[in-house]
Amino acid sequence: MKPFEIVGWSTRRWAVCVLVAGLLAGILSATALAQPSNDFRAVYLNNGILSTGIGLDGQVGIGGTNYDAIGRITLGTVQGARFTTDDDNKPLIFTYPYPCGNFGVVTVRIVTADGTENLIWGSGDGEWVDGIEPFADRSGRYMIVGRWRHPDTNIRVDQVVELVGAYARITWTITNEDVETHQVGIRFLIDEEVGSGFNVTTPDYVLVPGYFPVQNDLDLQGGLVPPYVDAAPRRTMNAPILRWLFKQSGLTIPDRVVISQFSRLAASLWDFTSIPEMEITDHAIASYWNPQSLAPGKSRTIVTMIGLGTSTNDPSGRYALDTESPGVVGLDASKANQLSPEEFTISASVTNYLSLNSLQNVAFEDVSLAISLPRGLALADGESITKTISTILPGEVATVSWRVKPTGEKVGELTYRVYSTVSPGSLSKSVSRTLIVPMTAKIDLKTGFQMVSLPFAFDNADPAAVLGLEQGDFALLRWDSAQRRYTLVNNVRPGEGYWLRVNTDQTLTLNGAKIAGDAFGGTLRLPLPQGWVQIGNPYPYPVPIGLIRFIDTTQGIAISFADAVQRGLVRSVLFYYDTTPPAGYRLISLHSDPSALMMPGRGYWIFADNRNLEMIFPNVVATGATISFPTRLSVAPVRWQVQFSAQSEDKQDATAVIGAASRAVDGIDLYDMPKPPAPVEESVRTVLIAPDGQSALAQDIRADGTRRQVWEMVVSAPKPESTVVLRWNGMQSVPSSLRLKLVDTEAKVTRDLRATSSYTFTVGASGSRRFQIVAEPRGSAGLRITSLRVTRTRGGAVAISYALSDSASAKVRILNATGKVIQTLQAGEAASRGVTNLTWNGRDGAGIAVPAGSYLIEVTATSEDGQTARAVQPVVITR
Repeated sequence: MKPFEIVGWSTRRWAVCVLVAGLLAGILSATALAQPSNDFRAVYLNNGILSTGIGLDGQVGIGGTNYDAIGRITLGTVQGARFTTDDDNKPLIFTYPYPCGNFGVVTVRIVTADGTENLIWGSGDGEWVDGIEPFADRSGRYMIVGRWRHPDTNIRVDQVVELVGAYARITWTITNEDVETHQVGIRFLIDEEVGSGFNVTTPDYVLVPGYFPVQNDLDLQGGLVPPYVDAAPRRTMNAPILRWLFKQSGLTIPDRVVISQFSRLAASLWDFTSIPEMEITDHAIASYWNPQSLAPGKSRTIVTMIGLGTSTNDPSGRYALDTESPGVVGLDASKANQLSPEEFTISASVTNYLSLNSLQNVAFEDVSLAISLPRGLALADGESITKTISTILPGEVATVSWRVKPTGEKVGELTYRVYSTVSPGSLSKSVSRTLIVPMTAKIDLKTGFQMVSLPFAFDNADPAAVLGLEQGDFALLRWDSAQRRYTLVNNVRPGEGYWLRVNTDQTLTLNGAKIAGDAFGGTLRLPLPQGWVQIGNPYPYPVPIGLIRFIDTTQGIAISFADAVQRGLVRSVLFYYDTTPPAGYRLISLHSDPSALMMPGRGYWIFADNRNLEMIFPNVVATGATISFPTRLSVAPVRWQVQFSAQSEDKQDATAVIGAASRAVDGIDLYDMPKPPAPVEESVRTVLIAPDGQSALAQDIRADGTRRQVWEMVVSAPKPESTVVLRWNGMQSVPSSLRLKLVDTEAKVTRDLRATSSYTFTVGASGSRRFQIVAEPRGSAGLRITSLRVTRTRGGAVAISYALSDSASAKVRILNATGKVIQTLQAGEAASRGVTNLTWNGRDGAGIAVPAGSYLIEVTATSEDGQTARAVQPVVITR
């Protein structure tokens, strides 16, 4: 056997092999490491973005240890992300480009009546089907196919590794060729080593959405399996980023995902017990697809994808579309737009899938790709929205790119979308991706008051110096919890919120602004006095509220936001003032959405129940990905809730919430939210009056149950005689066993909250109106017309008798055969529960006798809370 061989069949294939061999040497040279022994064979793919390989036989010797190569998988970059050279020729799996050991290994677990076997796919415990080793497509750019069978159980596992843009898609098809039923599962273990050399282990930054960076064993099963796992050399890195996708259309969600120390995960081919307290210094990731029963002749398919977190991919259908961009834009005060880079590249790729059945392969022609950018991003000069590719052959990937620049008009998470259409067939799809643009020192201000934060540190923190304004041209106020009033601010600090008033619409550049501390590697702490506190995100990047922590200074222990709420230290809702018309308070809630972002530059209200508390703002979690949270962070204690908003002219208050929770009580508790202090300027205001008749609440959550409850709410307008529109949403969360109605106690009007979604009224001279929101058990059928009887009398008249299940207003009309109303007997008069009797004399509304023929008696009843019921009965008039 040759010391080193890459398998191929032709001169054309050999050229590809030479390219890969050069790549191997390049990596070794770049890392300045001794070359390991290379007594092995492997088959490789290289699509210009990624390279992957499967070991065929032999061993790789590293650090004095020989590792088997057969069946092992390796993965790394070639060009990698198109917008940077930082990830060119970098490993994603340890020992890349050498497939060996347990660094990228597939375990096949087979459970039979005789016991359980854990086998390495491709190993000598089995055999290659028909003696054919894994092989690549002729171009060596797209697909490696391997077919392996375990002869003792006749379980066959076909493995296909495809390079789909910036991802490797791995498909295992498990077939039971035996005469007995067996259970079969798959585990895939990788020793991620992003960007390091083949024998350099470094503790990378590993992110699971909804968790702090992983530093200890993390074992996620069932519904806790995340959408993906990211790994990067540093948390600020835009590239390289390894991403293992778990939840995406076309993929098979694992039953279990484990992140742990490589040496511990690799010690067994399957069994593993996590130790949450165990620190990780060399991250490895394992995904488990638990054994499932396979009857004779039946198959099971498992699909997963591993690649670059710099790319978002849609692999469904006849072709794959992916788009790629930096995840985070940096700050640079020396740049004209204060952002770095001032321009960057967004690319899009189309992969034309290659089928093993050549009759199914077709070349794509006239491929069109277009980009749609959000506010805050714009195409660079000379760029066009649409790009075209003339031809993409089967198995090829083609790429286009756009130069894009941040405009600074909008900050935070900005989502763009790429559209593609290929022919023949005019097959279309689109894919979106989100990147984060920081707030710069340029801020747009509107005339009047706005609640802001200034997420920077300043050498001269005097407000006039920071804003560059004269004292009379602005006002900067902050709530004093002890004095319970607004006071003037003398020094600007990151993490604090303020009311800022300017006299004209303008754009300011904050003087001497610099990032406070290390936004990506440190934390900032803010003391919280008891009561209402105005706060702000201290960083120019968004921060998810679910990752905020608190310290009870009497104990000195940091706890999560959710734990702080449970311990009664803080409330779970943050309020902010939105200046977008209609301007007013809005809220974000830890319980409803722990992934909600604290946006830079925006001020927030938080309520602290404890006076010995500090708020810890986490360093920015961003490896080029949107942060999402599993359900474990959303404690979801509220069974149902309805939110009310009141609007008058260009002002609004959307901070009145009622609901029920299993652990809540009818009195004031931690589920209830006090009402934040009123804005400096007069505005609409909705206030819930607590059951004690005194406390003003923004949220009143009662004990869950099907019984009658009444909430009192007062709505105030900025000035007397104003028209106010009261709206509500969330009724879909209310159990069907409950009926909710709004009662205007002054106008004596009732509205069913399911039947309607708003109520308009005019406040009087007092400028306010009082309401009741009543929840009560719903009858099994609600308002009904229980009977409708129509009979002819001897005198030619028609006797009508109907019965209602409850009091309502009733309309009784006579309709002719075409549906035209010819007579109205009741036009909405009150009708009591029970039977009502009426008589129709056979004449129309003008008193003229109607012609002989068929007519309809229609009864419509409407309850005071908006329920309706209708019944129709025919009658024949003869002359």
